Amino acid sequence: MNAHPTPGCPRIPPFVLLGLLAVGGQVTRSADLVSPVSSCVYDHGYGNDSVRGVALDSQGVLSAAGILRGNTSPEYLDAACVMRYGAPEWRDILDLGPVSPGLRDEANDRFFDVATDSQDNVLVVGAKSGAWAGGDGYHVAALLRKYSPTGVLLWERLQSFGPWSTAYGVAVDGGGNVYVAGAVFGNWGAEEGQWAMWKYDAAGAL
Repeated sequence: MNAHPTPGCPRIPPFVLLGLLAVGGQVTRSADLVSPVSSCVYDHGYGNDSVRGVALDSQGVLSAAGILRGNTSPEYLDAACVMRYGAPEWRDILDLGPVSPGLRDEANDRFFDVATDSQDNVLVVGAKSGAWAGGDGYHVAALLRKYSPTGVLLWERLQSFGPWSTAYGVAVDGGGNVYVAGAVFGNWGAEEGQWAMWKYDAAGAL
């Protein structure tokens, strides 16, 4: 978990405006944004941050996932962030830093989408850096994480095909099965990226 404060914003209705404000790493309500749209604005303090996906659970509580500018000097790589804006509020930040000197964009950690299941668990997908399969120096794996409503990491699953793989979308059915969509490395050249989908059960088994 990151040392920054937990979100601290009240419960957010379905129509939400998320953006950036230089507030020194705090989450705040902003009177400058158009009312009656509720807003929570967060600045990680290191560069460009962005929300990539939002989801509402059965209680109407919002979860958001996206990318923070990382604080791993000297590369300042991207970090993946997921926040839950309702009781209990929590946040988790994944920032592994470079795998080895010289790796920059290829070693970013990122969340691209978020979903919730019928038990209000939070599922996020993206890319995780690390020494995964593949010898071309990219080492980015497609990532799926499942958190409990209180922010406990229940399990994590990775898929790695050659230098890079990334998960971009996630959906959950009524039985708790998780559907992940993304791209995997095929080969260098015209077919470098290939369409990929995975189905996991509620326990994370393929």
